[in-house]
Amino acid sequence: MSNYSELLELLGNVGCALALSADTIALSVDTIALSADTIALSVDTIALQVKIFVCTP
Repeated sequence: MSNYSELLELLGNVGCALALSADTIALSVDTIALSADTIALSVDTIALQVKIFVCTP
């Protein structure tokens, strides 16, 4: 019966590791998305500065 409990413990550890990996991957995706948003915001800001510069007499 001890082999069975060891197997369950091992499966539990693997499950925790996989869940942690999934969380890490999700966090990485969120970070990449945030970076993309920041880049888009920078582009918008540059476009606005160009418009202000061009439109200022």
